[in-house]
Amino acid sequence: MPPASSRKDKSGGKLIQLFCVPGAIGSPVSHHVEWQQFLQYARKDIEALRSVFTGTRQLSLAEWREYWAMEHIKRARRRYRCADAVPRRQARRRDRLRMRARISRLTGDGGDVGRPGRAPDRLDNAAPSTP
Repeated sequence: MPPASSRKDKSGGKLIQLFCVPGAIGSPVSHHVEWQQFLQYARKDIEALRSVFTGTRQLSLAEWREYWAMEHIKRARRRYRCADAVPRRQARRRDRLRMRARISRLTGDGGDVGRPGRAPDRLDNAAPSTP
């Protein structure tokens, strides 16, 4: 655990709401004291985030790709959690069609790949190889 001096400050949320969100009413001129607190909070927050960064193992590119793929799968599963089966089927069909179109664009095959994971039809008609 990082030392107390480099832990995240919980009171920064109010300051962020005052200065950083769309429609915020605070400015350095109108809220001078809070602005100074915000600057101090930002300095401490950077120190806390640096201590977390340096204290964790960095991922390789392959590990990041695996992480991103798993996050994509989690998001897709969350999308399919519908109370009714009909919207769930419609969402799956929509995603399947979207994926087919994306594969077609990426491969430039003109739609030969019918489904992800399936070889193009032209391979089905290929002559069998002789030993």
